[in-house]
Amino acid sequence: MSVEESKKLLRKKFLQARKQLGDMEKLVLNGAIAARIIAMEEFVQADVVAAYASDGIEVNLRGVIETALQMHKQVAMPRYNAEKSLYDLAVIEDFQRDMVTGKYGLPEPREDLPLASLSTKTLWLIPAVAFDRNGMRLGRGGGFYDRLLENAPGYRVGVFYQCQYCSEVLPAAEHDQRLDMAVTEQTIYKFN
Repeated sequence: MSVEESKKLLRKKFLQARKQLGDMEKLVLNGAIAARIIAMEEFVQADVVAAYASDGIEVNLRGVIETALQMHKQVAMPRYNAEKSLYDLAVIEDFQRDMVTGKYGLPEPREDLPLASLSTKTLWLIPAVAFDRNGMRLGRGGGFYDRLLENAPGYRVGVFYQCQYCSEVLPAAEHDQRLDMAVTEQTIYKFN
């Protein structure tokens, strides 16, 4: 079986596990995950927080985003760039005001907002379908985050529900980007 075929089967398995979580359960888990992130030294030290807007199935980071804005951190969110067929990071100052419906129906920054300036003190909060003990993440298959993270400075934190942990080593291609850490409602995983 090829790497892509293996990934496809694993995506189906872990997407199904995540869909089994009820709305009230997700609300509680999202709160626990947000509390872990906000308490992390990497979050406190960050000058830029590169986050994402949840699709309703992924961990909702709204509380983390609001906290980062209150702490006067630069908050950067993915915005689709149709010319390049990839995502850029744009700076928001107010989630409600600055986000609009973008590609794939997901919230993204308005077109008139400036691009973010990333530094080594950028904290990336990254969604995915699954992760393993080596810090490999399994994305949705479009490679958008792999391209966004390629050569990007900062610290990479995957944001997951515990049911997204894969006890086996995930299949990976050369372009797949690793995480430095993963946060779930139960624990923090650090990878070297």
